[in-house]
Amino acid sequence: LLQSALLELFGRALPGWFAVPAVAALALPLVQLAGGALARWLPREETSAVTSGSLVGHLATVTLGTAAAGQPAQAKLHDAFGQVHYLLVEPDAAGETFPAGTQVLLVSRSGAVFRAVRSTVPPLTA
Repeated sequence: LLQSALLELFGRALPGWFAVPAVAALALPLVQLAGGALARWLPREETSAVTSGSLVGHLATVTLGTAAAGQPAQAKLHDAFGQVHYLLVEPDAAGETFPAGTQVLLVSRSGAVFRAVRSTVPPLTA
C-alpha cells in the first residue's frame, strides 16, 4: 500500500533494498498477532498412537481361546488414551495356560506375540 501511495503521489516507489526490510519489520509482528488470534479457533492436531512395545507392563484380558506355550490367544487391553488394542499373548512360564477371561500382565514382546504372567491385581469393577 505504501509503495502504491508513493507511486501515485510522487511518481516513484521506494527502492527494493529499502522497502523489503521495512515491510518485513512491519509485517512479522502483524502475522504473529493474527496467527495467535486464529490459533484459538483452529483445532489442534493430537495423536493417540502408541508403539506396540509401550504396551509391555499393561494389564490385558484374554478374550478368545486359551493361551499356552507356543499357542498364543487373543487378548484385549485399553491404553492410556482409552483405545482398545487386540493382541496375541502366551504364558511366560512353561506349562501355564490362560483361559478366556484371565487377566494377565504383559512382561515382554517377541515379534507379534506378547509374553504374559497371570495378574495378581483384582479386576476393577464399574
